[in-house]
Amino acid sequence: MSPVGGLDTVRDYIVAHAPPVIFTVRTPAIVPLSPSASLVAREDFLSNRELAENRIREWLQFAAKPGARITAGALRLAVIDGVTITDITVRLNGSPAGIIETTVLEYPCLGELVWE
Repeated sequence: MSPVGGLDTVRDYIVAHAPPVIFTVRTPAIVPLSPSASLVAREDFLSNRELAENRIREWLQFAAKPGARITAGALRLAVIDGVTITDITVRLNGSPAGIIETTVLEYPCLGELVWE
């Protein structure tokens, strides 16, 4: 994930077309989430770990935005399909009830998923 480009162009457009005001144009800061996870023993295979990580990444593509509230429970539900993966424990901030809240100047993305 990288910051948005072209901010100078946006700033120059505002200067040229807007009445004189004080403003700041910037991209939200990237907030990497580093959840930990563990699958049940009978489902703990490399292929399921990759599937779980991809599902978390895809869910974040849909749900992540400045000001988002990301919970360990939401990440858990994004992974479970009831067939291939029937249960997983996901922790944010060391807790299965963990919550990460971002401000309107922050954008959450998946950092490193640590397997327990």
